[in-house]
Amino acid sequence: MLTESFRHNAKHYYDYSFHKSYDPYYSHHAHFQMELLLIYKGKGRLILNQQISDFQSGMLVIIQPYQLHGVKVNSDCYERSRLHFEPHTFQEYIRPFPSLDRYYQFLWKGLLERQWIFWRGDYIPGLFHQLHIDLTTIGSESEKYEIMGSFLVALFQHLKTNYSQEALAEQYRKQRVYHHAEKVISWVENNYKHKFVLSDLAASLHLTPQHVSALFRHATGSSITDYIIARRIREACYLLSNTSENIDSIAFNIGYASSSHFCDVFKKHLCLTPLQYRNMVRQKPVRASNRLNVVKGGI
Repeated sequence: MLTESFRHNAKHYYDYSFHKSYDPYYSHHAHFQMELLLIYKGKGRLILNQQISDFQSGMLVIIQPYQLHGVKVNSDCYERSRLHFEPHTFQEYIRPFPSLDRYYQFLWKGLLERQWIFWRGDYIPGLFHQLHIDLTTIGSESEKYEIMGSFLVALFQHLKTNYSQEALAEQYRKQRVYHHAEKVISWVENNYKHKFVLSDLAASLHLTPQHVSALFRHATGSSITDYIIARRIREACYLLSNTSENIDSIAFNIGYASSSHFCDVFKKHLCLTPLQYRNMVRQKPVRASNRLNVVKGGI
């Protein structure tokens, strides 16, 4: 079980954005959380784990940790709810139910032939709506953590009962193969706060620097350096929004040797200095759900 200290900081382990509309294109990105994407309106293409599929209204998409994904919308209106959550930390709520826990781990780690369902009726949208109400009306982070755990139990039990894929039971233990680009993203997640040395990354994957760079660009359309910059800026936005840490300290803690270099990079990407961004956020509070969208666009 998690400690009370952990529960008070539990907001760092989920990120909920309810019924939002967004612009028609979102670049490839990935993150260490699982993601649930509930689409109310819109048509377009879902780019997920190097595969392109059509999406439309009424879909619930399940995105596993570190999977590269993005959305290209073909219609004027795209409305969705999106939940990021860290699967390890919420497993304590699901573990007491062995069958449900196996299903949860399959969705989390398994080789999914299809990563979406078309929801029927009002139950799934109703769960997402109630989650929004609960998270906005309850102040205690400890209670919000419990609400999130209860939501995941209810949702995954409903999916297991009503939307199981063909021969799902036989696939519970089948693990998906991680693409090298996903391994790069995992390495970045653990190392972006330090000086980036391409040869260190390449050695960890037993590849040459040239090969790993080419593989990542082919899979994502961007360079490893660009991805690291985006990850650092995302962390900087969080620290600027939620702490009083000074600019020099933030720069050092996210991997920059000098605050002047950090400020130049930050302004280039967000058209604001770090201090301007902090002042803007404090004048008009930004929801935690928007934090992930500042650089990568979030779907």
